[in-house]
Amino acid sequence: MKINKRHIAALILFMIISIQLNAQQLVYKPINPSFALGDSFNASWLLAHAQAQNDINDPNAKTTFQRDILEEFSTSLNRSILSQLSKKILNDTFGEGMMNEGVYEFDNFNVEISSVSEGLSVRIIDVSNGNQTEIIIPYF
Repeated sequence: MKINKRHIAALILFMIISIQLNAQQLVYKPINPSFALGDSFNASWLLAHAQAQNDINDPNAKTTFQRDILEEFSTSLNRSILSQLSKKILNDTFGEGMMNEGVYEFDNFNVEISSVSEGLSVRIIDVSNGNQTEIIIPYF
């Protein structure tokens, strides 16, 4: 095998250059924020890419074009009535007058107001599923 002067010169040059090169340590840093050292700023980027790749659509999801305007109006009206009722209860409890005890019926709600030993009891019953919430406003 014939060794050429060029090969020897290239080998010597390579050895001289490799002596002067400094290497740095390679450090692995995970991208996923779920890992202990993952960067939390990558979470939104990862979520955006995952959602962009998601081809599965929820068939039950309502879009803005599938809204029922009457249902929204009914919901808004219920919220408004319950808001006015809560204002009246608070004003009557902490104000000069008292609210009449009894049962008030709304679209999907029954509101029972009664006086108990601890204070004024307001029980809200959802007629559609039977869930109920009781709020006791103490006397001062």
